[in-house]
Amino acid sequence: MAMNMPTPAMTMPSPTPMADDHSGHMHGMPMPGMPPSNATPFCLGDGYVMQNGFQLAFGDGQYCALFLFKGWALDTAGKYTGAVIFTFCIGLLLECFSFCRRLYAQQFLSPEPADTNSPDGVPEDDRGAAPSAHALTHYVSSALYAAQMVLAYWAMLLAMLYESVIFTALILGFLVGHALFSVFLPYKLGVGREAKRRPAAEKPHAVGGAGSPCCAGTHSSS
Repeated sequence: MAMNMPTPAMTMPSPTPMADDHSGHMHGMPMPGMPPSNATPFCLGDGYVMQNGFQLAFGDGQYCALFLFKGWALDTAGKYTGAVIFTFCIGLLLECFSFCRRLYAQQFLSPEPADTNSPDGVPEDDRGAAPSAHALTHYVSSALYAAQMVLAYWAMLLAMLYESVIFTALILGFLVGHALFSVFLPYKLGVGREAKRRPAAEKPHAVGGAGSPCCAGTHSSS
């Protein structure tokens, strides 16, 4: 007699849930647009100054540079590029301020030649000039000098970072600024030619160049 054997029930395997980590995406499956977990950082640290010799402040194992102020760590490519451009502009502006002070001194601070037709030697046009107008010209010259000194000390601090690209950008800024404001524009505008033709006693006070305050002092008549 044939025996009826029970047919075993066929069970479907239950799906195994994928582990979900705390970053908001499935484990092992990074979300689109997110960098891989093993990406190399732009640089290390929160920003340092005065490295041990000239070196780069980006790349594998390199420490970030601190740009002038607390919290201004150059830890991304965008920040680093902006800092390099700003450093170049500092060198350029230093030469620009030096040129503006020379031009201003020639136009407003140069002593007028004595009027031989006047009893006291004072030109007739200057007799009614207010003393405050003469003082204002010295205030403007002093303000230009102060702005130049701020940029000069910033340039000195940036050079002391010992960061190769930033230092190169600073020197290039000085180079372009000198060519533009100490060679090309003075030749075109004739700045300094009139002072060379005057006697030594009538020349305006010397206006210093745009050197760093630690190495080439900047002097002013103000």
